[in-house]
Amino acid sequence: MSLIQRLQVWARDDPARAAAWVIGLFLAYSILPVVFSGPAGAEFDYLAPDALPVVTRFQWIHAAATIAIAGALGWWASTGLTGGADVAGVRFSLWIIMPVITLFFMVTSLGLSLEPETFGDRIGLILLLTLAISITEEVLFRGVLFHGMRTRATLWRAVIGSSLIFGAFHGVNAFYGQDGMTTAYQIIFAACIGVLFCGLRLQSGSLWPPIVLHMMWNAYVMAANIVSDSQRNLGDVAPDPGAMGWPGVIVPLIMLWLGCVAIIRWHRRTVA
Repeated sequence: MSLIQRLQVWARDDPARAAAWVIGLFLAYSILPVVFSGPAGAEFDYLAPDALPVVTRFQWIHAAATIAIAGALGWWASTGLTGGADVAGVRFSLWIIMPVITLFFMVTSLGLSLEPETFGDRIGLILLLTLAISITEEVLFRGVLFHGMRTRATLWRAVIGSSLIFGAFHGVNAFYGQDGMTTAYQIIFAACIGVLFCGLRLQSGSLWPPIVLHMMWNAYVMAANIVSDSQRNLGDVAPDPGAMGWPGVIVPLIMLWLGCVAIIRWHRRTVA
């Protein structure tokens, strides 16, 4: 029996432990460079024109590695990377995904009017970057971790547990120079939207709808940050990204509510 075959037998017999090992190794991989080299400077801007191509290539290495890990475990179908999709669930998912795509195109149109010479190239790289990030995180958290937890816990415990771990994982950003308040908000927001990603994963029977939503939401946020910087550079009045106010409270709650609705509707539809 080859090493890959032994790994797949282990993952089949004890998927929860296999998932825990994968998440633990990925967390260690994310933190160890900072432990040895020290915290990154807060001045690093990964959306800068010179940094964006490098970061994008690096993230695609991550995406390829996570897909390979899921394949080595024999989990491409179990994680939703392959296999048939639920058509009714995909239609439901589109009702949530399309408004985010609309927001992205609205912000992109504004960005093209402010920076007609450079914004187009940057937005193309942002889409590639967010696709790589989304594949990596969805395979890990809604694929490997969610699948492993569902073999040991009830559905809601698996949803809540995987979403909380997904949120906590964003605490790694503090080690890379991000301020504490922004990191704390990211942890809360990621936990809330993680429930929505689980809902789309269940509704559609596929990992690709949550990947698309994750990608487009991140792309919208990154594009909005670039537009905000451009407005400040031009002297226009622009909101302070740190002053989120009520939208910063309402949006994650809406994401959480939509996720619960998706899961409840899926449960009623499949049980009936």
